[in-house]
Parts: sequence; structure tokens; C-alpha cells
Amino acid sequence: MTIKMQPRTHAELVSAGELLAHSLTFGQINPAEGYVIASICDNECMSYLEFMETYNWMHASASMKADAMLARFCDMGGTYVVKDRTTDLARISVEFDGRKGEFKITWDDVKDEPFTKKNDGATKSNYATPRKRMQSLWSRAVSDAVHTICPQACKGSYTTEEAESFVDSAPGEPTRVTLPVPISPPDAAPKLKPVDATVCPIGGRNVRGYKWQDMTDEHLALAIDADKDARITDAHRSEIKFEIARRNKERDAEIVTPQPVQDVTLCPIGPDGIKGKPWGEFSDAELNVAVTLDDPALTVSHKAAIKFEIDKRKEGDK
Repeated sequence: MTIKMQPRTHAELVSAGELLAHSLTFGQINPAEGYVIASICDNECMSYLEFMETYNWMHASASMKADAMLARFCDMGGTYVVKDRTTDLARISVEFDGRKGEFKITWDDVKDEPFTKKNDGATKSNYATPRKRMQSLWSRAVSDAVHTICPQACKGSYTTEEAESFVDSAPGEPTRVTLPVPISPPDAAPKLKPVDATVCPIGGRNVRGYKWQDMTDEHLALAIDADKDARITDAHRSEIKFEIARRNKERDAEIVTPQPVQDVTLCPIGPDGIKGKPWGEFSDAELNVAVTLDDPALTVSHKAAIKFEIDKRKEGDK
């Protein structure tokens, strides 16, 4: 089951496209082509690895690999039988949802077609050797069969061998795209979308879009140190620092100021002459009354000291 993730923003896709172009993962592509690849993966909930397993990127567009097209056809419930796969003949029998048919293509059928020739009339490299010819004929037979019997498996995509015939470039040769640079009038101020600096603009779906006040201390520390990510602006860092300071202030307020140690051997209540008087100077009767008094100032420790004095006197009487 594919889990639909939160779509990435335009700025995130642009950044991803630039990284893909620099990485050379998909060959010599420009950032605009990288942006298209990132957008396709984001829209289809597809990883870059899955994209590479499914498509070839050429002539600034994605062409589906023949084996990926056939695999998707099978995943949807289709079946096929390889009848012939030689240098001169590719023949496949397919069946899907009650529809079935047999499709074939021979070298004699296509050897004079424009898609097998270069501009100078020479045979293109993907038909020039026996093995390359066998693979190209098979790819075209597969594409013809799937497009006819189960078009929803390819959704208008063509195989690499077919896509190569759309342009006059040599097979696999990338088509460079030069983008015009937009020039704004001197007095035209760009309209920027307001950014909510109280919300995290980076990270995974469990972080991005959350307010700083709802994030952990560890996440705040990581975000404020993300110097290489342009999405963390000075405004964001200011909000992060404010949240950190707020939390520190709350923690400081929670620290309890230690109270001075109370001498529990002295009476804490009563008028002058009584308050502050040691329990050892009270009479037995006064101690017996004090230990029963219900006064907040007479703590458990005070009463323990009174009982200790009473018990000590009893031991002395023995």
C-alpha cells in the first residue's frame, strides 16, 4: 500500500532538482530537468531509486523501460508468453481482463523505418549489433502489446527505444535545455509569499509544519544550527531563540529556593519566652501538651524531637 506523503513545496522541489543535477545520478541533466524528476517522484509517491528502476531519462523526458512496463502489466493481473525473441523476430502473446492478442515485429518490418537510421543514413547503434537489435525489437513488441491490451499499465508512456525515434539525436544522447532568464522591470518588486517564522520549514512529516513551541529541545537545537539550509531564515532563528529562552525562564522559575534548616529542638510557637525555648527546658506536662498540638509550625520533625525528649526522661527515671 502506498502511503501518500505531504507534498513538497515548490522551493523544496527546486532544491531537490539542483541536487539531482549536481549528483549526476540521472546523467548530465540541468536543474530544470532535475526539478521535473523530483516533481514526478513527489506526485507519484515514488523514490528516486524506483524512478531509475522504472524509467530512462532522455531528451528531457521520462521513457518507461520495457521490462518495467511488462512488470506493471503483470502487477495489474496481466499474463504473457514469450513466443520469439531473436535478432530478427520479437513475438509476444498477452492477455488481460478477457482481452488477448499476439503481437510481433520483425527486422524486415522496421529496417527501413526512419527510427532505425541516423541523419546520414547509417543504422542507429541500438540496431547495429545482433543483441542490441534483439533488445530493441522486443521492447517495441512489448510496448505495442501493452498499449493495445492494457493501456492503463503505461498511461501513455513509451519505451526508450520508441522515445529515441522522436528526435534525431543519437540513442541515449541527452538533449540540453537552455532556459530563458526572466528579466523584471527595475521598478517591479517580487511578490514573496509571507513566511510564518513560528513554523518549522524543514524536516520530515513529523517535524515540518509544526510550531517551534510544539517541538522538543533536541529539534530546536538541530534547527538553529542548520546553517546550510536556506529555508531556515534569520526570522526562524529568532523565533527558535525566543522559544528556547521562554523554556529556560520557565525552568528557572520551577527551581525551589532552599529553605534554611530549622532547629527542631526549639519550640517554634508561643509568646516571647516560650518561642525559641529548647524542649529540654519544658516540663513533662508541657511536652505532653505540645506533642498533641495541631499547629502548622509544629512539623513532624518538631514532634519527633519532643517525643525523643520525653523518652529520654523516661529512661532517666528508670
